[in-house]
Amino acid sequence: MVEKTTIPSGADQYVTITRYELLGHLRKKRIWVIFIVLFLIFFFVLLLFPAAGVDYPSTFEGYSQIYLGFMSVLILLCATLFGSDALVGEFQQRTGFVLFPNPVKRLTIFLGKFSASMIASVIVISVYYGLIVLFIGGMYKTVTIELAYSLLLAVLYLSAALGVAYAISAIMKGIIGSTVLTFILFLFVLPMVGMALGMAEVDPWFLVTQSGDTVTYVMEPEYQAGKFCIQQARQTICFYVPELATSAATMAGYFIASSILAFLFFRRREMVG
Repeated sequence: MVEKTTIPSGADQYVTITRYELLGHLRKKRIWVIFIVLFLIFFFVLLLFPAAGVDYPSTFEGYSQIYLGFMSVLILLCATLFGSDALVGEFQQRTGFVLFPNPVKRLTIFLGKFSASMIASVIVISVYYGLIVLFIGGMYKTVTIELAYSLLLAVLYLSAALGVAYAISAIMKGIIGSTVLTFILFLFVLPMVGMALGMAEVDPWFLVTQSGDTVTYVMEPEYQAGKFCIQQARQTICFYVPELATSAATMAGYFIASSILAFLFFRRREMVG
């Protein structure tokens, strides 16, 4: 009598893929690179004030803002190292020849990979926030609720950045190109576009990097959105503090749109050679 082979359910397949992808992230050297950068940033800022002979900021919020100013760098590293090669790697490294013939839907594979990237990234930023609570909260004997709001916004910004990284990974043909494009897009292109729009006195509310700045701005005791201009020589430079609701909606929109785009390209793409 021939025994029937039971195919795991979609949920079981999703959990399995997520677990193995997450283990893959945790075993690679890249996560330790991110943690090294994280700790260097944290303790550099911690030791900067006494080394420079300058008093620490007077409030927990003010000191936390300095640390949170580096959050965009950590999110960029997470999106680049955990997301930019997640899909294209299956095709370039030919591992898709092993994975794709299995009775697993492309959507299940995509969701498992994205979830693993998201979990690994959340672990990283949670450690950073944990250090702020432990050291900075200990220094000032207080931790404000705004830090929790900042963490939620950071996770939302992270999901948007990973969505964009996955979309690039689904479209590009090589890992290096995907990695470089993701890195340059968030580090140079989008911030420069935002700066140019600010010089033209145009509110760049639709840029995800602009929305991501709320991770820091939300620590203000009295959050004030609006336009602020500085006169430098003959040039007026304006910057905009975005509305929290608008920024959250923008980041959610980037996440949804880029994730759908990434999946559509991933689903249609076939192994070649």
